[in-house]
Amino acid sequence: MMNQLHRLAIYVVRIGDDAASKAEKAELRKKERLSHLELYMSGNKDVDAILIDALQPHENLESLNSSSVLPPLGKLPSLKVLKLMPMYDLEEIGVEFFGVEEETLSSFPSLGTLFLGNLPSLEKWEFGREAEDASNSQMKSISIMPCLSSLHIEECPKLKQLPAFLLQNIPLQNLLIHRSESFGSLSDEFISRIPNVKICGTSYRVDPFFKGRK
Repeated sequence: MMNQLHRLAIYVVRIGDDAASKAEKAELRKKERLSHLELYMSGNKDVDAILIDALQPHENLESLNSSSVLPPLGKLPSLKVLKLMPMYDLEEIGVEFFGVEEETLSSFPSLGTLFLGNLPSLEKWEFGREAEDASNSQMKSISIMPCLSSLHIEECPKLKQLPAFLLQNIPLQNLLIHRSESFGSLSDEFISRIPNVKICGTSYRVDPFFKGRK
């Protein structure tokens, strides 16, 4: 019966020496029908990283709400909705989050909605210097979030900018940036490609509905 689950919430309230082995017993990798997963972890970065690795959700997972450390979620080919909230100690979203390895061709290939909320310590969000180096042809060939249509950023007061890959050819249809006071400017060319834009409570002062916008 447990392998027929469609939705599951996991709360970690106490950590013991056998935490990883108990997490493995959940056998999430066998739950092919599990489409929505919520993780509420201990808050200890090192411990939570071990637990996430032990849980290993099935690649068919479509929606994840996490309030813990960031596992290499880019490896999940069916993930369509991702919510990261709240994560008080998260300072950087880096290349590990994208699950990029030597043979990787795509990261987050099905992700359509990404929500970053209540991340008070987040300062950097990037694919990584090496990954964004134009001279690295292998990294340039990786498709990152090719289906992303909605990006919501709320209450990320230290985040200053979007990663370079998002400013290029991502087909965004909806962009909301709210109560993220340090967020800087975005090019008119980037904004003009997005049908629905709302930016408020930031240091961004240029009207997104400039005269060149349709």
